Amino acid sequence: MCPSPRRPSRTPPPRPPSGGAPCLTSRQLGRLEEAFASWAKRAARADVALSRRRVRLIFLLIRHTGARLREVLGLDLRRDLDPGRAVVRFRKGGGGRGRAREVRIPAEVAAEAAAWSAAARAGRSGADALALDPAHVRRKFYERAREVGLPAALGAPEAIRRARALELLRQNVPLPVLQRVLGQATPAGAAAYVRFSEADLRRAEAFYLERGRRRTTSARNAFYGKVAAVRRGDVQAGVGIALPSGELIQAVITRESLERLGLRPGGWVAAEVKAPWLSLAADGSAGPTSADNVIAGRVQRIRRGRLTAEVVTRTAAGVELCAVITCESLDRLGVRRGQAVQIAFSAFAVILHGA
Repeated sequence: MCPSPRRPSRTPPPRPPSGGAPCLTSRQLGRLEEAFASWAKRAARADVALSRRRVRLIFLLIRHTGARLREVLGLDLRRDLDPGRAVVRFRKGGGGRGRAREVRIPAEVAAEAAAWSAAARAGRSGADALALDPAHVRRKFYERAREVGLPAALGAPEAIRRARALELLRQNVPLPVLQRVLGQATPAGAAAYVRFSEADLRRAEAFYLERGRRRTTSARNAFYGKVAAVRRGDVQAGVGIALPSGELIQAVITRESLERLGLRPGGWVAAEVKAPWLSLAADGSAGPTSADNVIAGRVQRIRRGRLTAEVVTRTAAGVELCAVITCESLDRLGVRRGQAVQIAFSAFAVILHGA
């Protein structure tokens, strides 16, 4: 059983960071994970160790799902954990009959949750729910943050949730998928050509999260979507790909590739565009273009070299695109951070992979 939490201090708890405050980096999140693991191992008694493992598990679930503290505290692991598929289910309104939102978690976190659940059922508590006093949980989170030299506010559950959201954005997870993971309302994209069901978004989530864990350098300008249309020519074929973020990408491949990949309307496909194949134009200055794909975005960052520059943009739907252009072109365009631009690329530049 969990030991009785200490009486709350008269000092108000630290406030979590707001939109303009510092945010945890992935490295700092890793340091917090290590602090929780070390703290759990230091327990001298079995009941204290079980209690500390519960708090650590609450941290791991927030860290890897971006869920709210109350959502995690409301989990019943016998009902809401599927260790075989490595998913947890958050139910709206609580209770066993609420509509569930499934979120994938790392296999090792699913295994730890299953192990803790079994140990809790075998113990005197006889329960494997994660319910704890939220104030007690927050104090333990603040303590671990201080242990690793971080401000206590950065250990707040809200700060960890926000850091996970930013981590997923950096992995180029489309906004609708991110909103589904976080349990936020998902607006319908005005440019959506294909309907995406809950199962579709779960599939897209799995693709982007697994790609983020692999952290390959070739993951830039990678998309995952449903085939909206296939137009067959004599030698080549046009493929329209609807993304969960609302964009429609056009690709041209050979008929042989079309058959080899087995592409059909409604099927899934992965696509990528090499950074040198993207061109940029200042928003409002671009006239008619022969590019098949033109997407509006805003410059996030620029890394300039001696001959070329890397320009990273983000679309309104949250998709990050990276273009490599010459420094001469960069100067001619006058591109600056925060500037609205148009990103264009040919349908022939899109490489398709079987999903």
